[in-house]
Amino acid sequence: MKSRALIAYVLAWFLLGVVAATVLSSAGPIFHDRILGGTAFAALRETLQSRGAWVALAESDKMWASLASGQPGIVAGISAVPSIHVAISVWILLVSREMAPRAVPYAACYVVFIWVASVALGWHYATDGLVGSLGMLGIWSISTRLQAYLDHRFGVCFPPKADTSGLRLP
Repeated sequence: MKSRALIAYVLAWFLLGVVAATVLSSAGPIFHDRILGGTAFAALRETLQSRGAWVALAESDKMWASLASGQPGIVAGISAVPSIHVAISVWILLVSREMAPRAVPYAACYVVFIWVASVALGWHYATDGLVGSLGMLGIWSISTRLQAYLDHRFGVCFPPKADTSGLRLP
C-alpha cells in the first residue's frame, strides 16, 4: 500500500502538476483581470483585501511578478487546471481510506475545505478541482495496476518483504 501511495503521489505531481498544467494552461480568477484586462474579478480582490486575506494576495502578486518578469522563481506557476491542491487532498483521502480508515471523515472534510478555499481565494474555478479530483482517481487506478505489474514482473513486493527464513524463534 505504501508503495502504491508513493507511486500515485509522484505520478500526480508529474502528470497533473506538470503535463496537464502545461497542456491545460489557464489562470484562476485572481489573475483573470491581469491577463485579459477589464474588471470582471475586481470585486474578488477587494473582498480578499477587506477580509484580511493578505497571504493569498501577496502570493498571487509574487506569482504575477515572477511571470511578468520572465524570470520564474519558486512561485512561478499560475496554471489553474487541474487543481493540484484538490488532487493532493484527494490523494490524502485515498491513502487514509487504505491506511487509516478512522481518518477518512477528517480527510473528506479536508478535501471539501481545500476545494472551497481554493475557489474562495481565487486560485481556481470549481471545475479545476473537479479535473484535479478525477485526475487523481485515475492516477490512483493506474498506480494500483503499476504496483501489481512491478510485483509480478520482478517477483517481489515493493517494498521487499524481509527474508525471515533463516530466523529461528526461541
